[in-house]
Amino acid sequence: MINNIPKEKSKDSGIYAIKNTINNKIYIGSTTYFRLRYNKHFFELSSGKHPSKHLLSSYRKHGKNSFTFNIVEIIRPESFQTKELFEKAIVERENYFINKFQSNNRNFGYNLRISAETNRGIKHSSQALTRIKGKKISEETRKKMSASRMGEKHHSALIKEKDVKMIKLLIHFGFRNTNISKYLNVSKSIINDIKNNGSWKNVFLTKKDIESFDETNYHLDKKSWLDKKSVLLIKYLLGLNIQKSIITEFSGVPYSTVKGIHSGKIYGKIRLEEKDIKFFENSINTEDIKECEINHNTKLNNKRKSKSLKGSLNPLAKLKEDEIIEIAELLKNKKSLKFISEKFQVGIHTISKIKTGQNWSHLTGFENKKKGLLKGEDHPNIKHSNEVVIKVIHLSKIGKTTKEICNLLNLDKSFVNRIKSGKTRSYLYEK
Repeated sequence: MINNIPKEKSKDSGIYAIKNTINNKIYIGSTTYFRLRYNKHFFELSSGKHPSKHLLSSYRKHGKNSFTFNIVEIIRPESFQTKELFEKAIVERENYFINKFQSNNRNFGYNLRISAETNRGIKHSSQALTRIKGKKISEETRKKMSASRMGEKHHSALIKEKDVKMIKLLIHFGFRNTNISKYLNVSKSIINDIKNNGSWKNVFLTKKDIESFDETNYHLDKKSWLDKKSVLLIKYLLGLNIQKSIITEFSGVPYSTVKGIHSGKIYGKIRLEEKDIKFFENSINTEDIKECEINHNTKLNNKRKSKSLKGSLNPLAKLKEDEIIEIAELLKNKKSLKFISEKFQVGIHTISKIKTGQNWSHLTGFENKKKGLLKGEDHPNIKHSNEVVIKVIHLSKIGKTTKEICNLLNLDKSFVNRIKSGKTRSYLYEK
């Protein structure tokens, strides 16, 4: 179904139409949030669970690209004095357009009823509330209700139980989530949720499932970053209280991976047993580990010495002294960090450190202010100028709401809220 909602109107409320572009039949509906309602219709039609069987049948027959979702009329809640008046008006307008387009007639549309109905704003009587509160559901009924919505029976289930079992087996045998996702054409978030036991808890792996599973039949790129032996080696070295950085030097495994194994976040199912400890005790030369430790400490000391040397004496310096003087002049003339970094082919971070006096202050004379890296108009990806921010501050002070400011200046709600809370460009409040 093609979404024809303009981005700036996606959060508005009002009347919408789902139109079949082949036979021009339409479905009329109302909503308080256009984008969410589009998502709901799209999911229900795609999964075959839409309440309008006539619309669902047509959707299956003509295909999703033959349907469009369009805004018919925008109805803003702030135009009404109370919520009840707004809800009444939105139903009346829905009825009006159903009658206008005759969408409740099967020859012209897909609506089920002659007039729109809604439960919004309806309050139960005191007698009805008493009946509801007094009614108790037995434990047996609760279990039946739970079973009726479990696994494949759940209305939003996207995969079947046999696929879940396959995913759990692949996870058990150490295949990476990314590769499972690509192989089975299933969202990675679903794989992660199953792995973390967030969903499909009712599907279990039996001993028979594991013993009968032949992982060689599944041609995935690779099972894991590390094989079992490498993981056991890292766990053995961690057990000897060797620093993680030295284990990285010795094994060639990234520090972040060693850290993840140490914390148990990754490879938690691989256990170091007594036979593994004996194997590594006999096969690893402790002199090799000591040599790695010496190399690691030498590198650290050289790095510290380099950092203690100022300016051109530092072997890691990216710029020469005459270039620094030129950069200082450009900064004094208020040239942007992006312009200077491109001219001298260095990172913006390097220029920012010069500007704030953290580097080369003995040449530039800039005071070490230790400000944040990229602020305000110096940011290379800046979208809005300081003038726009000052306008937002002014409108906020005279009592304009966030929504009104967004509409007046065509800004994102999150950006306006950040300005109002002082999280961005707070220094402009003083002006």
